[in-house]
Amino acid sequence: MRARFSIEHSRELLGSSSTAKRIRAYAQLSELDSPEALQVLNASLSPALSKTERKDEARHLLWELCRHAYDSKTQASLFRVLVGANQGPPIDPSLRQIAALGLAAERSNAAISLLAKALSGEVDSATFAQAALLAHPPRELSFLIGDAAPSAAPSISPSIALVQLLGDLGDQRAFAALRRWVKQGNDAVQNAALFSLAQLGDYEVVPVAEQWLKRSPSPARREAALEVLDFSGRSKASSSTQRHQEPAQNLLSLAIALTSATLRARVTSNSPQALSAAFALAARDSEAERPLLLQLLQSPDALLRAHTVLGLAYSAERSASGILTRIYQQDDAWQVRWACVAALGFRGRPQDKTVEQAAQLDPDANVRGAARAILAGARASLTASGDFAIPFPHASSVDP
Repeated sequence: MRARFSIEHSRELLGSSSTAKRIRAYAQLSELDSPEALQVLNASLSPALSKTERKDEARHLLWELCRHAYDSKTQASLFRVLVGANQGPPIDPSLRQIAALGLAAERSNAAISLLAKALSGEVDSATFAQAALLAHPPRELSFLIGDAAPSAAPSISPSIALVQLLGDLGDQRAFAALRRWVKQGNDAVQNAALFSLAQLGDYEVVPVAEQWLKRSPSPARREAALEVLDFSGRSKASSSTQRHQEPAQNLLSLAIALTSATLRARVTSNSPQALSAAFALAARDSEAERPLLLQLLQSPDALLRAHTVLGLAYSAERSASGILTRIYQQDDAWQVRWACVAALGFRGRPQDKTVEQAAQLDPDANVRGAARAILAGARASLTASGDFAIPFPHASSVDP
């Protein structure tokens, strides 16, 4: 009786014109976790994808659906999003990536088979499936390669995306399939398979590549051979490019040394000082500063929003953590979501549901990596790749 009432109540919320109420209905149905509740949840997907302005709502719905990716009908819903099958407007790429991540995180044979199907589809679907499987590597390769029985022979016509993925995964159980594809696949498959074998450390690729280079009349084949020889001959040691990083401690000193009026002037100056000023102003978060900070979090400049978020990591206001969660759920820029995850972890909330969700389902690898590092116990020196990098110093929890 209680479950029935909850489902009916959720249906009422789904009929509301309020986005917040519909999102609450998704969470309520997800918690019920009954066949009828999941049926209603899946049926809500098409309306949520019907208008581009409902993207944030669709993201919340997908997060809830990913919690139930064990369910075959839910898997089908996630697959439709992954491949962009929608009667309405084109599905946002970030939503398609979340759907792929949800399937990959499930790791069941049925889910992996759907991702394998996506790898054979159009370029975008294959790219999303590749990224998801790299984030959540499969336990078994047989369903990914297409062989339900490990002893069965692999297909001689795999997708290039699958062949490339096997090299990137670094799973040596792919040796047999890749070696066969080098001999029996079409030219493009053979070229990709030989490079994937090189990635797996198979030194037998070198004489094969040398023969291709000497005897093949195909320019594409000779180019592939050169890539394999170049990769096999390079040192595996990686070098990192040093980037300028402004220590958070130096930015914090601004919050102490400068007045709020000076910081506010710098934030609105559109000068290089605006980013550090936003960080410092957010670090001294208070009732008086909060209106301006909320404005900064709506800025069209993603880096300005991200620096404001990082400053909130040092806020003494308990409500700052709620703001960080809300911004994570709403912002499309990976730098901002990365900053939200780092800030929540810094505030002593490593098991925060937002951080756990980011580690599994965030569409950007930088954000997933930061979230996983936090869940593994990292509390300092978290940096993002690219032009955005601010290390956090060692510190104890901010939230009481």
